[in-house]
Amino acid sequence: MSVEIYLKQADMGSVQAVGPMSKVIRMVVCTMESVGKYAEDPARADRRISRIEILDAASGCSTYTRRVRVQVCGKNGENETIVDGPFLWDCAAHGIPQVQAAREMGYRCIVNFPDVKIPIPSP
Repeated sequence: MSVEIYLKQADMGSVQAVGPMSKVIRMVVCTMESVGKYAEDPARADRRISRIEILDAASGCSTYTRRVRVQVCGKNGENETIVDGPFLWDCAAHGIPQVQAAREMGYRCIVNFPDVKIPIPSP
């Protein structure tokens, strides 16, 4: 399945990011899984991710860093930011060669990810 088809099936609004495609895709997957933990809660099932932004990203040999922001949209059309803060991807931080870490660990190379602010259920 293509990333585009997956995002459409997930009812994703948009992704805005810069950087190597492999790191961007892994950040999007990490973000969706981090936020998805709350989607199983029936009180929050009325929201969907409307936008993921990876802002001012900088990518080095083993790093990818800056800021991630995620907005969700409720059934009444209201947008709410539930993630907004710095992230750090560092494949060299795991005690194995960075190429091996990137290949074997994928987005688990992310050593810092901002907290998800649990949205208040819509009335």
